Amino acid sequence: MDNRIGKNLPPQTELDEALAYLQKARAILSKFCIVLSPDDRKSLLRFRKNAREHQPLVQKLVTAYKMELPGMAVSELVADQKVDAALVPLQIEADAISHLINDSRDASEHEQTQWFYAYYGMLKSAATRIPTLKAELTPVEEALAMPPSRKKP
Repeated sequence: MDNRIGKNLPPQTELDEALAYLQKARAILSKFCIVLSPDDRKSLLRFRKNAREHQPLVQKLVTAYKMELPGMAVSELVADQKVDAALVPLQIEADAISHLINDSRDASEHEQTQWFYAYYGMLKSAATRIPTLKAELTPVEEALAMPPSRKKP
């Protein structure tokens, strides 16, 4: 078995340091980022395909013709654009971190599963000759008799 994950475990101090950095980043971001409820997320408006590229023109025309809707100042749009632009590199880095962690956890689960079934098979075989082992393996056999769970898409 190729143990690519367990043999690379860094010292706990490094893991604690990484966690502290991530917690600090979240604390900083929570000062100006928001959390949407599932209903809020569903109700968000989205640009149509290719519409975003025309936003500067609409913004320019609204300013040039001095048209402004109540409660929708152009300055607020500009502020939203600045926040959005500032978040892009953070999102890219956060996605890369998430990808790295998810892949590592998936590989770890694979290795744990491989280990579990290899040893379970060996124990199950030995249990045919050792009655006490057979009794001790009963909870595992009962758990494995259940159909596998399906991950949500």
